[in-house]
Amino acid sequence: MNVDEIRRSFYGTWHATYLELDDLTAKEAQDLPTIWRELVASGNGAGGAVASLWRQFCPRLPRVADFLEENLIQVGLSRMTTPHHVVRDFQLGDRAGYDTTDIALVYITRDLDHVAPFNAWIGRQPFRHELPAWWGSARSVLGDLATEFHDGFMLDSWDQGLLAILDMPTMSELWIDYVDPDAEMMYVHREGDYQVAVPRDLWPDFSQLRVIAEGTTNRAWAVDQRRTDNTGWGDGADTLAPISDLAHSIEDMLCELMIPRT
Repeated sequence: MNVDEIRRSFYGTWHATYLELDDLTAKEAQDLPTIWRELVASGNGAGGAVASLWRQFCPRLPRVADFLEENLIQVGLSRMTTPHHVVRDFQLGDRAGYDTTDIALVYITRDLDHVAPFNAWIGRQPFRHELPAWWGSARSVLGDLATEFHDGFMLDSWDQGLLAILDMPTMSELWIDYVDPDAEMMYVHREGDYQVAVPRDLWPDFSQLRVIAEGTTNRAWAVDQRRTDNTGWGDGADTLAPISDLAHSIEDMLCELMIPRT
């Protein structure tokens, strides 16, 4: 697609600007991952390379790789002002670093609903800081995507898709109003059986559930920080259930966003 066509329809939370390589500052160009530069330079021929990288770094989400291979139009960049984790801190009263800016990788993909000219999926720079102690739990689901390719994979903004590492709260932080045992706003059921409730004394410890993906309508998927076996908990605050294959469940959510239901 022509860059002007993309810019006319491109949007993203926190004042995103669609960029080409020549639009970067010298410092931004210097810090850009080499693989990003190669993908952006390849124009509309990046689908196969992108799919190969996803299969290498995130092997538990093969349907995402298949979708990108078939429906990627091109890869670009975005200057994202005020990343999600900064906004989350801001909402909690910490205004430090509010005006930070990130260069993100942007996948321009076909909108299979034919509503918009395209969809934009956004990933932040690979995570290069000290990894949190619980990272092994998330890695059992997401592989090395966040550390080797890009951190997070969000549709248009920062609230639908795979979260970046700094954006991953505990479930008790995300659903603070729901997990209060006196609130009576949670419903926990058995896996695959919405009609069978889990007794309250068998509910998970929400402070140990680390949210690694979010969907629409207050849906979230989390790993137990004490386990590294691709299991977890997920869906809505009133439809929460244990999940024996968390990657498959998260992939179902991503496919709902990517592929229209027939």
